[in-house]
Amino acid sequence: MTTEDVEEQVSDKELREFDWNDVKFGVPQRKQQLTLWIDQDVVGWFRIQGEGYQTRMNAGLRSFVEAQRRNTSSVE
Repeated sequence: MTTEDVEEQVSDKELREFDWNDVKFGVPQRKQQLTLWIDQDVVGWFRIQGEGYQTRMNAGLRSFVEAQRRNTSSVE
């Protein structure tokens, strides 16, 4: 899609006038493949949410790690 195509589909004037020059793109972190034993019901719950379940599992783990880091740094 071109910028013009996107702007045509957006109905909100403020969004149509978005300055794309300020957008920053990042390179995703490299993933590490591993074998991990996870309870069947936990994996099942993520799988029934649909495609991308492994990405959502990773996001949940990342959220936990970041919370732990915040808690650890606030104690010091």
